[in-house]
Amino acid sequence: MLKWIRIQPELATLRVVILTSSDETRDVSAAYQLGANSFLIKPLDFERFVEFSQAMGGYWLWSNEVPESSQAPEKNLLSEVEIRRRPSRF
Repeated sequence: MLKWIRIQPELATLRVVILTSSDETRDVSAAYQLGANSFLIKPLDFERFVEFSQAMGGYWLWSNEVPESSQAPEKNLLSEVEIRRRPSRF
C-alpha cells in the first residue's frame, strides 16, 4: 500500500505513519525505504495505547509543519480546529 501511495502524484505530500506491533529492523528499514514519514510501535496495553494516540494526535495535528501544497484551504482548516477542540471520548 505504501509503495502505491508514493507513486500517486496527488498524494505526494501525504504524511504516512506506520503503526504496528513489529519492532523488526527489516520492517522499519522497509517502511522508510518505501517512503514512510514515521514508524511507530504501538503499545499493547489499552491505557498506554490511548495515551499514545492522544500524544501522536497532538504532535501531528498541532506541532508538525507541512508543506504549503498539502495544507488544507482556510475554510477546511477551521473545521479541523473545531473538531480537535471537541472533548475526547476517552
